[in-house]
Amino acid sequence: MAEIMGTVASVKRYLSPEKIELKISPDLGGESTIILQQNRKYIIPDFQREIRWEENNLSILLSDLSTSPRFLGNIILTIKKDGDCQIIDGQQRTTVLLLILAYIKSRYKEKLEPFTPCSIENRSFTGLSELMENGFADELLENPAITKTDYYGQRQSFINLWRWLKKEELLATSATAKTILHNIETSQVNIIASHEDESNSSIRYFLDVNLKGVQLDTEDIFKAQIFSLNLSDDMLQLWRENKAAMLTFNQTKEKGGTDKKVKERYPLMKVYEHYFYCDLFKSKPELEQEKLKFGEDFSISANLQYDGRKFFKGTHLVEVLGDIGYIKQSLRRLRKAIDVMNDIVSSSGPSDKFKHLFHCDQKIDSNQVTLVYDFFQRILLDKEVVPKILVLKYILEFFDGNNHQKKDYDSAYPIFAAASLFILFAPKKDGEKFYKIVQANDWIDKLNEWIKTFISGVELTKGKMMAAYRFTEDEEETNNMFQSVRCKALAMLHNYFVFKTNADRKKYVDINNVAELLSYLTNKDAYTLEHFIIPKGKTIHIQTTQIDFQYTFPGKFGKYRDFLFDYIFISKNLNGNIGQLSFTAKVKKLDEHQDEIHCDYSLRYLSILKGSELFTKFPNLDQINSEEEAKECLDRYFEEDFTGAFYEFAKSLISSIDLIPCV
Repeated sequence: MAEIMGTVASVKRYLSPEKIELKISPDLGGESTIILQQNRKYIIPDFQREIRWEENNLSILLSDLSTSPRFLGNIILTIKKDGDCQIIDGQQRTTVLLLILAYIKSRYKEKLEPFTPCSIENRSFTGLSELMENGFADELLENPAITKTDYYGQRQSFINLWRWLKKEELLATSATAKTILHNIETSQVNIIASHEDESNSSIRYFLDVNLKGVQLDTEDIFKAQIFSLNLSDDMLQLWRENKAAMLTFNQTKEKGGTDKKVKERYPLMKVYEHYFYCDLFKSKPELEQEKLKFGEDFSISANLQYDGRKFFKGTHLVEVLGDIGYIKQSLRRLRKAIDVMNDIVSSSGPSDKFKHLFHCDQKIDSNQVTLVYDFFQRILLDKEVVPKILVLKYILEFFDGNNHQKKDYDSAYPIFAAASLFILFAPKKDGEKFYKIVQANDWIDKLNEWIKTFISGVELTKGKMMAAYRFTEDEEETNNMFQSVRCKALAMLHNYFVFKTNADRKKYVDINNVAELLSYLTNKDAYTLEHFIIPKGKTIHIQTTQIDFQYTFPGKFGKYRDFLFDYIFISKNLNGNIGQLSFTAKVKKLDEHQDEIHCDYSLRYLSILKGSELFTKFPNLDQINSEEEAKECLDRYFEEDFTGAFYEFAKSLISSIDLIPCV
């Protein structure tokens, strides 16, 4: 390792473009010098993490600087042969300090003259310098020439910080700004520099410093680990592309979704974790023999002998692999897989690109292609992350440009069945079983076995109880569009999925009528969604021979309108006829038109509902003469009977559904 030298200097000397010689007296005698060249450029390399500072961090810094100069910690640099300096550690502080200086210059250019700092190049957002130089002018914020340089999605974070500076009282006058400017210039940093010109060693310094101080997150460490193997342009480009592609995936709004910011539906690090579960033992079977296991942070969970070396528990998986070729290949394959996932979630039907992914000597008809697309879109758009590993495995295995058998493409059916069962009923710890399944060569057989065991054993009985409880007790009003999608999945399993037996006497999940299922998914006239027991609005229309009024049910019961068991699927015509009636009145109307209801799940639902206390205890309002008395009866029903009766109805319904029967 090259000699590392360090000394304390003011922020102004650190950031100014003049040539600086920093004298050092090492312990072993003699005098060494760090030379920061004139007009040097500070470079924030791609392996650095994105901006993580938020308004509260900036507020604390400015509060400190409003009273006195501060010591702002270590700055680790690699001084390149051309005199430019890579910032190995301290890039967040450096960037924020430059942001504050740019703001003071922009706002008080007639009254204050901050020193002109060195130029800075953020390799993952090269347009940032232009934004700072121009005071984040409105006309530049959406400029494509700038936005396209934002590889890691940082632009909005910087805009938010700039806008916060505009509101900060400590910068509200030139006098207070002058104090902060002086204290920034005279604050100190400890500059540690290496003249080594090897980027990999610089990254090692970066890891050493951060792993021994404030912890990096999983993505920061993973990124630094792969770049420590190789910092070539193509590796940087692959990382950028995958990062950007997953940003696009997670920003894609689901149908009927809102602009409200939600948790990432498939975090980037989960994608990488899932990839290694899907591929690692297939590509490197010797690691399976060594019983390699790793956690969510990619650290191995036990000591390991591999490739002639011993690795200790806690070592990062990438360090164990140490294979540049495999890592690059993995990033490339993931890039293609993410492209497929983006195509699925962003389109309203199978695109031509998606249709051309199926390569088979036997005919794959268009109905099956549409079903595969629809199934995968439902899984990928759901907020549950674990089942997405099954879709990723399918894409990696069968959308690779090679010819496959029809039964391989048919495995989309057990994937959807397993994902639906997991989302609806399984305890989340069952996700570990999916991770083990995708590691096996006969993963499709094992997936079918899991479904069969889950449906036939006590696991589903417990799962049914959990589902009934999960969607009826202790939930806030969610307005959750996912519940309608999940309910439709439950109805599909009941209506169309079956177990068949192959020549080897193994049971596998199939569909008994592809055309009917496709109609169920696409025929908006025959199968519309109806919030049945608690309507979508907050009122129920009560109408008898004596009274006619809109009853507003107690607010706390609004949550039930988004529960799994509030939905049925009926024709558009019937849906329009029942409107906002009470569910008992709806049942009576639908009894007269049962031949128009084509969804067996919905018929079963209506039958169970009529025999439940939810139905029989609903007030008979025919003999009541006043609106006030009717309201009292309804209020009493909701407060005393509804919750328990709904729970019992849900249990009865779910226990009567025949999920994936055998034929």
